[in-house]
Amino acid sequence: MKNWVMKSWWIQFRSPLDIYENHANLLVAEIAMYTMAVLTLIHDIVFNYVSTVAACRLKLGIIPTAYAAGLADCVSFHIFDIIAIKNLWWTWHDTDPTILERHFWVPFTSTLFRLTFTPSFVLLFLGTHKTMTGNNKFQPGRFVRCTCLSTEIYKICC
Repeated sequence: MKNWVMKSWWIQFRSPLDIYENHANLLVAEIAMYTMAVLTLIHDIVFNYVSTVAACRLKLGIIPTAYAAGLADCVSFHIFDIIAIKNLWWTWHDTDPTILERHFWVPFTSTLFRLTFTPSFVLLFLGTHKTMTGNNKFQPGRFVRCTCLSTEIYKICC
């Protein structure tokens, strides 16, 4: 009994009605947060998908395709980064040493993240794509299927 009393703070379940009565704004805040999370996921998938399709149409091997997709993603997202900073959609603190060096107000680490994340995502995607769908790389007219598959792989990665 003593262990239960000590560990009772770890997990507690409350009635959703009780939570709604005491904190009515919680429902609105959760709906807003889930909506923003979905929009952020879609936003990132659009950049990854467009750059990956463009790289796949170059008809390179798997590894060069991944690096070409990373480069295309980095170039397209860097423009978005510059516009986002100018419009104050996001900012970076000047006191953080990892983002001290910048190019057009965008930290080099943001560019390096895109250059490393996208090729690894594309390698994982192209490695599992044929196994799950039976098709080589991207096929014309398969946007919905490829987007759904890339969304599932993105959820696993992150």
